[in-house]
Amino acid sequence: MHKNRTILKSIQRQDFNIQTKRIFTDEPVSDPMVIFAPALEFFRLLAVGKYFWFIADPNKGLTFAAGGQVHELTPLTADTLSGSPPDKLFEHTHPEDLLKMFAFSKYWVDLVEKLPEDRKPYVRPTIFIRMKNNTENYNWVMVQYAQTIANRAGNILYVLTLVTDVSHIKKDGVAMMSILDTHDNKSHVFYCSDTMAVSGDINLTLSITNREQEILSFLALGYSSKQIAGQLNIALKTVDNHRQNLLRKTNCKSTGELVALGINMGFI
Repeated sequence: MHKNRTILKSIQRQDFNIQTKRIFTDEPVSDPMVIFAPALEFFRLLAVGKYFWFIADPNKGLTFAAGGQVHELTPLTADTLSGSPPDKLFEHTHPEDLLKMFAFSKYWVDLVEKLPEDRKPYVRPTIFIRMKNNTENYNWVMVQYAQTIANRAGNILYVLTLVTDVSHIKKDGVAMMSILDTHDNKSHVFYCSDTMAVSGDINLTLSITNREQEILSFLALGYSSKQIAGQLNIALKTVDNHRQNLLRKTNCKSTGELVALGINMGFI
């Protein structure tokens, strides 16, 4: 896995607008929940912590629907978030991270727009920012633009976003974004500055197999080696070997450290 690091310039709210494509439809969409149902079930099964999701309607500038632990991770409820503009959620994002999130998101949108349609499913972003919870404290969360629905003309109809609490893993640091490209087996990490954007020249190489990535995902869910062996229908010894290989490759001293690294690099 080849990983580059880049510093982006922060941008203002007025320069931020999600416009990306993923799922196309020729039919009118009366209920995006039907189309997003498989992704919502995937969230439920593989979430690495408390989470909530929301479906944005960029044409109306409103949130169509929301669910999950909205009230635990924000001062809002699913009902108050639904039908409100996205700025309602932005109000509870740490002020030091908000403009950085806009910059990360805009970069991601511009990148995806340039990719051919057959490449887009392989590339996914993960943004780490601080968000205020229902006790008025800031926790680190992981934001993922999971799927979008667009018509054949390329007009965006709905955007599904997943927000996961990772405060049990990420305790400090700064806002960042990782973009994982499973087609080219590359990961690119982005940070933000209030000055001009600067490309970094810090690289690290990490080779991780598809099976190791599967096991890493289960470890993030708190599964034991025995449970992972049962889920993947492989021998317990095989799972333990993969875990040891992951620790060796990453120079991690514990499973917790390994999971944190996996999240920060976009593997999870």
